[in-house]
Amino acid sequence: MEYKNSLNGILPTNQMHVNQSGLDGNKKTANTRGSEFEITLIQDEDSLSHVKSSWDRLLDNSTVDNINLTYQWLSTAWKWFSKTNPSARLLVYCVYFEKRLIGVFPLMTRKTRYKRLFAVQQLCFLGFEYSDYSDIIVDRAFSEQIRRLFVQQVFHDCAVSWDLILLRNMAYLENHTDPFYGEVSAACFDSTISEKTRFYRIDFTGISHEVYWKNLSKSHRQNVRTASNRLNKYAAEAGLEIKWKRIAPEEAQVRACIRSSQDRQATKGRHSMVKEENFTNFVLDFVKSHSSLIRFHILTAGDETLAYSLDLKYKSTWYYWLPAFNANFDRFSPSVLLLDFVIRESVNEGCTKFDFMAGSSPYKEKWATGYRVGFQLKGINAQSVKARLLGRLTGKK
Repeated sequence: MEYKNSLNGILPTNQMHVNQSGLDGNKKTANTRGSEFEITLIQDEDSLSHVKSSWDRLLDNSTVDNINLTYQWLSTAWKWFSKTNPSARLLVYCVYFEKRLIGVFPLMTRKTRYKRLFAVQQLCFLGFEYSDYSDIIVDRAFSEQIRRLFVQQVFHDCAVSWDLILLRNMAYLENHTDPFYGEVSAACFDSTISEKTRFYRIDFTGISHEVYWKNLSKSHRQNVRTASNRLNKYAAEAGLEIKWKRIAPEEAQVRACIRSSQDRQATKGRHSMVKEENFTNFVLDFVKSHSSLIRFHILTAGDETLAYSLDLKYKSTWYYWLPAFNANFDRFSPSVLLLDFVIRESVNEGCTKFDFMAGSSPYKEKWATGYRVGFQLKGINAQSVKARLLGRLTGKK
């Protein structure tokens, strides 16, 4: 489908001009004759690798610059997700303006079940289950226009077959009244928009750690001191030395951190992607390939590791990624003490933001200075015959 842009709005034409290129037609380009935009649909890893450098430049100039939206993160996530989901399809829409990449809509489809009964194809963000943040990456100068263009292209592209849509953890739109949600909802039926999670963070812009600490609640500061005193007393009586230290992210230590997190989740009876072997492989791969982004700290008492914090530093933001602690030392609140330490470390490294990532846990609220809301959009593709039929069978119109 062709689109013309007047910079005041995007007008679809009645003409379609589609070229197929790449291996087995995996890369599809929709060229708009006489238009300022070129839309490319990437469906294979080789073609995806060709946009790496331009992807990074686009992210720098967007309003959604985030570790989970980097090419490194999403390409690694796809590598491991596709290994155990062979039916999944890569669908990365790219928009170019005067041969410059100005927009990326990183999507994929995966097989799932509607109402737990009917096999369907679900459209979701690339990085599904591995990423906390998800969003469309758009040059800030073209934001609203390119978002609309993406929606129109996705919902009118007959070559792409999908039945349901699930876009979650979009934290950079102001609220659920953003025009993007309206565009998607108009092309779906039985669509819902809801608050899925919160992204708590500490903003150190213009303040020191000392000021931040004094602004925390008195009871919270006292709890941290009490935990520290309790641990120091135990160590002194046992003749152990307490150490907070940064270590190299070697595989054995990273696996120990993941296992500790798995054990914690198991005791609470929770399902978590951390429990999946594929997630472990993803973490190990990303840590090994992008070690400069990794910040790995542990809290020890003698030879015993009490807590781990496997984090990410991307530009001026510290991401509190995979914390874990030894349940045998739960009474000393080791995770609280290590968190206090890594927050200080983030400031020492010049970070202006500390991001707790997705999740509305009460402990995050105690440390945070604010939060973003992560919205989720669900719906049924009005263009899908199968989805419409299933909607009727289940009483949806």
